Amino acid sequence: MTVPLVSQNFSDVLDVRFREIAQGTYDLGKSRIGDFYTEKTSDRDTERYSSLTPLGLFEEFLGSIPYNGIEQEYDVTATHVEFANGLQIRRKLYDDAQFPVIDEAFGQLGDSAFKTQQSHAVGIFTGSFSATNDFYSHTENVALCSNSHTTPVADVSTATGYDNLMTAELDPTSLEAGVIQFQQMKDGSGWMIGEKPDKLLVPINLRKTADEIVGTDKGLFSAEGTKNVYEGAFQVVDWGLLSDANDWWLINTARMKKNLLWFWRIKLELARMESFDNIIAKARGYMRYSYLRRDWRWIVGSQKS
Repeated sequence: MTVPLVSQNFSDVLDVRFREIAQGTYDLGKSRIGDFYTEKTSDRDTERYSSLTPLGLFEEFLGSIPYNGIEQEYDVTATHVEFANGLQIRRKLYDDAQFPVIDEAFGQLGDSAFKTQQSHAVGIFTGSFSATNDFYSHTENVALCSNSHTTPVADVSTATGYDNLMTAELDPTSLEAGVIQFQQMKDGSGWMIGEKPDKLLVPINLRKTADEIVGTDKGLFSAEGTKNVYEGAFQVVDWGLLSDANDWWLINTARMKKNLLWFWRIKLELARMESFDNIIAKARGYMRYSYLRRDWRWIVGSQKS
C-alpha cells in the first residue's frame, strides 16, 4: 500500500460526482478475550507461573509415619509482544477530500488493533494441537491438547488419565467419548479429578451439528425413544476465527478461567501529529500484551484426522 496517502492515488475522493464512498469497515462485535481468558494488568516484561503436584494418598500406618512429598511441576513464561500500526495522509488530500472517509481513516487504527487482538486470542485454540506458541513457553513442552502429558512424580503411571486429545468428528458418540475422557483426567499425583465439561466450543461450520446434538431430547437410539442425557448439558459457543472446520473442544469454564491468563502490559494507545517539514498528518497505534495457559486439565480437544 502507498505511504503516505496522497491526492493522485485517491481521485475518487476528490470527485464531487460520487454520491458516497464507503469506508470498508464493518461491525466487529465485542471482544472475545474475556469470554475465555482472565484478563490481568502486567507491570513487568515477562509473567511467570509455576505449580506443585498434590500430596499423595495416605498409607497404612505400620509403626512409623510414611512421609510423602510434593514435586515441583511445570513453569510457564509469557513474554509481552509489542504491536504497532500507523497511517500517513498528505495535507492536500486531507483538505480537498469531498468525503469524510479520509479523516475517518485514522479511526481504522482502533479496528485494526481489535482484529489483531482477536486473532491472537483465538490462537490458544487454533494452536492447541501444537507445543509451540508465540507468546509463552511451557516447560512440559507438549501441546495443550495432547496424548503425551506427563507428571514429575516418578512412580505415577501416565498410561491413562494424561490424554486430552481426540481425533473424531463431532457426533453424539464422540461427544460421549469426550465427556468420559474429560472425567478420567488425573492430577500430577495420579488421582482422578472427575471434573465435567460445561462448554462445547465449535467453529461456525459445526454450530448446527452441535446445537442438534445437545438440543434434542432423543438419544442415540431415537427409534427406541431413549433420552439424550446431554440435552442442555453444554453451552454451545462458536467462534468465526476458528480456522479448521472440523476441530472442536469440550471445556470446563471455571477451570479454563483459572488457567488461561491474558496480560495487558500496555493497552492500545493512539496518537496523532503533523510532520512540520512535509505537512503530512500521522497517526499511530501501539499496544503490548501476551497470554499463557497454565494447566491443561480444563479442556479436551478433537482434531479430526
